[in-house]
Amino acid sequence: MKIGFISDLHLGFGKEKEIFEDTFLVAEKILRELSEKCDVIFIAGDLFDEKDPNNEVILRAIKIFRNLPKRDEKIRFRIENKVIEARKPAIFAIHGNHDRKLRDETSIYKIFDELNFFHYIPYGKIIFEDEKVCIHALSNVPERYAKKVLFEKLNPVPMKDFFNILVLHQNIFPYVYSLEESSLSINTLPKNFDLIVNGHIHLRNVERIENTTLLILGSPIITQIREEEINAKRGYNIVEILENKDFRIHFEEIELPRKYYILEFYSENFDSKILEEKILQILSKNKEKPVIKIKLFGKQEIEDKVIKNILYKYEDRAIIRFDNLIEAEKIRIDSESLNLLKERKTLDEIIISVILENLKERKFSNSFDFLKLIELFEDGDVDSLVDILTKTQRTLANF
Repeated sequence: MKIGFISDLHLGFGKEKEIFEDTFLVAEKILRELSEKCDVIFIAGDLFDEKDPNNEVILRAIKIFRNLPKRDEKIRFRIENKVIEARKPAIFAIHGNHDRKLRDETSIYKIFDELNFFHYIPYGKIIFEDEKVCIHALSNVPERYAKKVLFEKLNPVPMKDFFNILVLHQNIFPYVYSLEESSLSINTLPKNFDLIVNGHIHLRNVERIENTTLLILGSPIITQIREEEINAKRGYNIVEILENKDFRIHFEEIELPRKYYILEFYSENFDSKILEEKILQILSKNKEKPVIKIKLFGKQEIEDKVIKNILYKYEDRAIIRFDNLIEAEKIRIDSESLNLLKERKTLDEIIISVILENLKERKFSNSFDFLKLIELFEDGDVDSLVDILTKTQRTLANF
């Protein structure tokens, strides 16, 4: 049995039209290849870059899934008490942190499930009796409650004589992708699983933890222009399950539609001619528009017109981004807010982080129920939140 795993496709990511298009090109390529090679495909979260993708993103995604090839071979599986027989490959998905909806809102995943593009699994088990394989899956939840929800709601217990896989989309310390504190670590993961697969973390990794293999899927696209990101191999994973619970993990590398580069300059010896020479060198090696991130350090300011002139001059040949790190007096950016944005946290996570920091500053009791606070936020009970954050209330006892 071959199961293809992919995560963090982030359909619709990118303010530039070329990067926006890249997400669909990569997704279509990977999903078509997996459809031809695998019996099952599992999308481990963040299929979309936003919880409310616009109509263009939805339509483009529909076309990708509608046109995926299906084989005449069939595979049988059980979800809860329902037995389903489907043409290969059967496709399953959990939501991630970027496309997680608030409680009681209709998820785009539910819509795609209704369209029979894949089986959406908020949490639960998929049992393949003939192959003796069981996949336990949990969609993303706020990080601080991941451990509680995992063990109390999903309660994953490996099935005897089955090959057991657990699929998540969370931070797992020390593999942390966002500033939000994680309640899961490699030491607190469920025991005795043959394989634990995790999305969310954009850099791929495989680690053996006691008798379990942890597979961090990584993302096939680049969402943060950092050295470790642009130098990482991109692709997808196929888990081949053999006899006697033996298995192999195959990583299939893909080439992205365009290259990414980072150039660094210090303002004290900045020379726009040297910068343009480096840009031209990059352009000479690329047919498609490259993405060039220019990091400016130092204390001496560079005139805006110099930067604007470079952006205008090469806008048709390259996607250029300036990262202005000059320590000018007028540039004062709250470091925590900047980090939240750089980590590409969802709006919900940013708001929750700000609320919790506010509570900490106001010296709230550590004994109050954070989960109740999040429920007030998700339910839109703004009045109660305002009372907590602005008045003398120090616990959630009255709510």
